[in-house]
Amino acid sequence: MAKWAPVKYTITFDGNGGTVNGELRQDVSATYGTDLDPWNPDVLVWEGYTFQGWAITADEDSTVRYSPTASFPWTWEKEETNLYAVWTPNKYTVTFDGNGGTVAGKTEYSVTKKYGENAPAFADGKVLREGAEFLGWSADSNATVATYGPRDSIRWTFAEDTTLYAVWDVYDLTFRYKDSGTGNLTTLELPYGTKVTVVPNGGSFGNGEAANYTKVLNQDDYLMDP
Repeated sequence: MAKWAPVKYTITFDGNGGTVNGELRQDVSATYGTDLDPWNPDVLVWEGYTFQGWAITADEDSTVRYSPTASFPWTWEKEETNLYAVWTPNKYTVTFDGNGGTVAGKTEYSVTKKYGENAPAFADGKVLREGAEFLGWSADSNATVATYGPRDSIRWTFAEDTTLYAVWDVYDLTFRYKDSGTGNLTTLELPYGTKVTVVPNGGSFGNGEAANYTKVLNQDDYLMDP
């Protein structure tokens, strides 16, 4: 009488861009005819992507043959000795904050794209702030150096919703005033938009407008009661 021994098959689970249990691929051996439980989804990882299941080809548009929750009947055909993870890119929203200026006419502007896509730079004149030059974007609202330049396209490699802040170089302007008592002339370099109060002898000067011009103040111009 013939005697039969069950055959073991080894299947390679390929992360296909991601990882399987921390590795690019994992080999699993089991006896023909047995069922194996599905993979724990926590061990299938690719930043910015969601695992959809397994396919017999590695193509981006491959058809899922085994869903994430499907068990594996160990009755493989020859072409199924490699299974490839199927992934879809997640969508994330980036909010572009004008940070004192405007973006496309708004104080902030949100864009949603798939992970890995490129977003073109905003057109010239779409990011504006009076008295300042636009330098680009940073995740730090207080940055003085931009991570992305004003004409850089931005690759969507954010793994969560993110805010980017406009980075500005605020113009320094000359502000001059003459003390009404001594006649001394003082010159200051001040950032555009600075509110200046000058206190001379016998009263106080106040300039409530943005310092966007050079002016020699005198007692008759802005004199207020002491």
